[in-house]
Amino acid sequence: MFAGILWIISFLCTLLAALNYFGSEPQNVLQQAAIALMTLVYILIPFCLAHAASAIRQIDSQNKENEISKNLLVELRDINNSVEQTSAKITSTLLLSKEINKISLIYSLCFL
Repeated sequence: MFAGILWIISFLCTLLAALNYFGSEPQNVLQQAAIALMTLVYILIPFCLAHAASAIRQIDSQNKENEISKNLLVELRDINNSVEQTSAKITSTLLLSKEINKISLIYSLCFL
């Protein structure tokens, strides 16, 4: 929003500088050079401020996107670790279940 306001101010300053330049009637070359220089100053300073504000806003948005990506990667790693832990628990439970089935088969063969 701030950058947009600065761009509008820059445009208005450009129009005013053009009116000032074309509306003045210099008496000599030195006055004409001074008017041209002041016109450039009136145009360039607001333009540079608006451009800088736009660049800052763009950098901020990129930083936010990078931060979101980093947070998403951390969440995905956490989910991956959780899945690996659950998978390991399921595997150990299945192995334990096989061992229990073997023991129960041996028990039934021996004592029944």
